[in-house]
Amino acid sequence: MSSGKRLVIGLTGRNAAGKGAASEILKEQYGLKYLSCSQFIREYLAQESIEESRESLFHAGNKLRELYGAGALGHRAAARILESDPTQGFVVDSIRCGPEVEELKKIPEFRLFELRANESVRYERLKSRARTGDSKTFEEFKENERRETTSSDPSKQQLHVVAQMADAVIQNDGTVEELQASLETEIKKL
Repeated sequence: MSSGKRLVIGLTGRNAAGKGAASEILKEQYGLKYLSCSQFIREYLAQESIEESRESLFHAGNKLRELYGAGALGHRAAARILESDPTQGFVVDSIRCGPEVEELKKIPEFRLFELRANESVRYERLKSRARTGDSKTFEEFKENERRETTSSDPSKQQLHVVAQMADAVIQNDGTVEELQASLETEIKKL
């Protein structure tokens, strides 16, 4: 952090690429507060009395982007960051479309890290974490991924577009310690 500015790190990546583990490292090692674009979707689901699942999150996120603009979730996250103590750093997770990145890039300190991991590694992680709503089969896993990465509609999930906007790519096929070292390397470049 050579500039002396606070850290505002966005995380993107495909399912089970290690965004949660990276968030934990950034919170613990750098004192960053956690903020997720998905929390705004969860708030909407609760308000509408809709049960939370991967499917309902996907559809509600797309609906919110359609209703309030493709960058709405990023705009809400950026507003919370800009309203906070200017010395407090943040890690922002669940960035899923280009306009969300554009909203967050209005924060001068914002940097986007894409986490990547081999498909089979990610599927094994997904099975071991056993989260509600996670894919039950490898075919379902691949179909969910296809749906989240291939849309040409900016109000839908476009992980392929967000990946192209990343300031850094972190390959995460290894251990948590290797992930921590990779994050440290990228943060030293800031």
